[in-house]
Order: sequence, then structure tokens, then C-alpha cells
Amino acid sequence: MSSEIELKFLTTPEQLERLQTVLIAKEAQHTRQHLVNIYFDTPERLLQQHKVALRIRKAGERFIQTLKTKGKSVGGLHQRNEWEWDLDKPVLNGDYLATAEWPEQVSIDSLAPLFETNFVRTQFVVRHNGALFEVACDQGAVEAGGKSSPICELELEIKEGAVPDLIGFAQSLLQQVGCYPSDISKGERGYYLSGCLEFKPGSARIKSAMTIAQFASYQVEQWIAGVDQFILTMEPRFLAKSSQALSVLMQLDDAGLIFDAGVACDDVTFARVAGQFDEHRRLLEQIMHACSNDAAPTGARDSIVRDLCESSDMAMIALAIMEIATQSGLP
Repeated sequence: MSSEIELKFLTTPEQLERLQTVLIAKEAQHTRQHLVNIYFDTPERLLQQHKVALRIRKAGERFIQTLKTKGKSVGGLHQRNEWEWDLDKPVLNGDYLATAEWPEQVSIDSLAPLFETNFVRTQFVVRHNGALFEVACDQGAVEAGGKSSPICELELEIKEGAVPDLIGFAQSLLQQVGCYPSDISKGERGYYLSGCLEFKPGSARIKSAMTIAQFASYQVEQWIAGVDQFILTMEPRFLAKSSQALSVLMQLDDAGLIFDAGVACDDVTFARVAGQFDEHRRLLEQIMHACSNDAAPTGARDSIVRDLCESSDMAMIALAIMEIATQSGLP
């Protein structure tokens, strides 16, 4: 068992190519593989209910069985436990699952394929300021029930180091490539396409006795979740949650409760922050208005993703709030 700690970003094919060119120029070790992943669940979707993901991945000549638990997300930083086992053939091995955090209520015999992810991963191993990271550039699609959703994302994972190292590394990369923070997994996309996952546009309840850092981090989660859900569904109502969260972040910043707290975050010019929350909120509201018709225009998704990725300051601001939360003792 290992603990996976990663950051995920939405991006475009052009930006991924740009990043790969930069990393290759730095002679970073890299590989490229076509990965096919079959996700499993019971007819009652018990694994989904337990927030567990189970898949078999074909990577070259290898078959790998992977189990991931729910984990937790703090302002877009995702942490979860993960188990991997090599298989001789693409058939689930129940003996392996019995050694992991497997839900007792789930019968292994009742599992069946549900959806597939099919993508090309260009993976780099990069050492930065003494820490070691994996950089995964993924392009492909999630496919379920005759439906498909494109994959074009950047994942950064710690291999050696700590969370502050990961945030600093991400900040250095975002100076060179346009990305947008994301916190939705490929598995969640597959469940949505399978008709097994329904997103709720309303904000989740705020927990009592939150610190300012926790509250700001929570608002970042709400902002990112709303955009993630909109990009997947193309339903503009989800952007209302993002707009509301950005309004709250703007109020916190106006009151000097975030960036005036004396926390120095790399590569963020705080003089620019004040207007960014409101400017980005207006951009999301423009997108909501443009997509308010029953059907979004053909090609609208790709155009919107490009607009979002050009809002590079927002990804840097999300990382800065994440850094503040980390320094305040959040996991």
C-alpha cells in the first residue's frame, strides 16, 4: 500500500505539448504509454457508494490491478491510499483485494466491468529542489455506455518529498504552461457517463468552527468542483457554485484575511490578486450566460477550456491558498 498525493490540472493539447517540450529540453527522464483501464463495480454500485475505485490497467504487456480509497481533498490537493498488484491476465484477483481496505459488504464475485478510460500518458520523472516528482501528461477519453468525455490533463505526484515541495514544483511549472486547477478523477467521469453519478449544484454545508485557512480552502474546493462539473456536463448551473465561492474569496481577501496574513508564497504577485477573483467570477458568469441555451454550441467545451487555461493567475492563486492551508496545519 502507498499513499498517493497529487495535484491535477485541466489543460489543452497545445499546452501539454509545450510542457513536454520544456521538460525534454531539461533532459527529464520520460516514457510514453498507451493505457487502457477497465473499472469495475457491482450492479448496485457498492464500490461507488464506498468511494472506492477498482480497475485493471493494460500498460504495454503488463496487467495491473489497482484499488484506490476515497482519500481526502484539501483545496484541490488530493490524498488517498492506493494498492497495486501485477496480474498474469486481465482478470480480477480477489485474494489480492482481501489484503487491502476492501469493503466487507462487497462480494468480489458480483463485480463486473462498468466503464473504460483509454489514453496516452507521457510521464516524466523530475527532481526539483531536492524532491522527486512524477509528471503525467494524459490525452484520450473516458468511455461508457456509448458516451465519451475527453481527457486532457496534467497530474503531478510526489514520489520523494512533502506537500510544500509539490506546491512549489507546481508553481514553477505553471510559469511555463497554461493550466486550470481540477479535482475530478477519471473514475468520477466514468461513473457520470454511466448514469451512476449525479452532481448537485448547491454548495455543501460549511462545518462549524472552521479557521480562516480552512474556510478559504473550502471555498477553493467549491470553486474548482463547480467548474469541473460544468466542463463534464456542460450545464451552466454548476458555475453558480464557483461564482459564489469566488465572491466569498474576494471578500476574504478584501478584508485582508488571506494574503495579507504575512505568508509568502513563491511566484505569486499579490498586488495582482485583488482584482483576479472578481475578474474570474465575471468570466464564469459570461460563460454561464453564453451556455444558457438547452444545447451548448458545437466546440464550446474546447473553447471554454482554452479560456480557462489562459487564466493562469487563478491556478497560481489556488496553489497559494493551498500553501497557506498547509502552513496552517491542514493535511
